Amino acid sequence: AEIRAGFRRSLKSQLNKADRNGIQVQRVSDRQNFDHFVRELKRHKGLHSERFLEGLEPVRFFESFLKNGQGGACYFATKDSNILAGVVLLCAGERAIYQWGFSSKLDHGHLPLSHMLHWEAIKWAKYQNKRIYDFGGYWIERGDADAINRFKTGFSKEIEILFPQYEYVFSPVFARVAKVGSWLRTATSE
Repeated sequence: AEIRAGFRRSLKSQLNKADRNGIQVQRVSDRQNFDHFVRELKRHKGLHSERFLEGLEPVRFFESFLKNGQGGACYFATKDSNILAGVVLLCAGERAIYQWGFSSKLDHGHLPLSHMLHWEAIKWAKYQNKRIYDFGGYWIERGDADAINRFKTGFSKEIEILFPQYEYVFSPVFARVAKVGSWLRTATSE
């Protein structure tokens, strides 16, 4: 109740809306459901997640981090027994860190799936005695005008800057080509 009291009014409204619409959130407790999560994540995220999850071995990951519930957790949001969204958290010290997620926004964009998932994940993290729920990333230069930033600050207005972002360049030539490509995309869109 204390945590929820600090939420923005709009977030509380979204959580109430999810309840009214029959959104259920359940923790994934077996490997088969985690395999399903990985398939859905790849399906909803497309090529980016294919590369991102390329080295992930779901069996090993589940056994190492999720099986006993101490190293992390995975949650699904469902409606009428259909899996609509999911998140994976990993624990590091006093933090529960949001690692991956997906949402079937195309079919159920009007439902506040992520709101419910993260709220359940926050309650789980609190139960695990984690002091910090880390949503990962906040673009200071975009502020609250960015929808993702606004979503995150709905849960807490506190923004914690851990360290500056650095990029390690493996191929200077490729990095220059990518930078020019990015500049060209920006220049042609204006």
